[in-house]
Amino acid sequence: LFAPVIVKTYPWTQRYTAPEYVQLLNTYSDHRNLEPALRDELYAGIAEIIDMRYGGAITKPYLAVLYLAKTHCDS
Repeated sequence: LFAPVIVKTYPWTQRYTAPEYVQLLNTYSDHRNLEPALRDELYAGIAEIIDMRYGGAITKPYLAVLYLAKTHCDS
């Protein structure tokens, strides 16, 4: 039903400080479902690693993908 699909990719990165990254992790359902004490311990450990090993911030890669297609008209 469609003409050939055109796929465009847009890679990008986002820099996160330790508190910003922990805030991002707290939007993930698998993290939110952890027991609060375990989650707090996990987040504290992650923040510590970001601060101690990575100078207080990390850069996370992302990829946005766009699919474009026209429909075939048989009329």
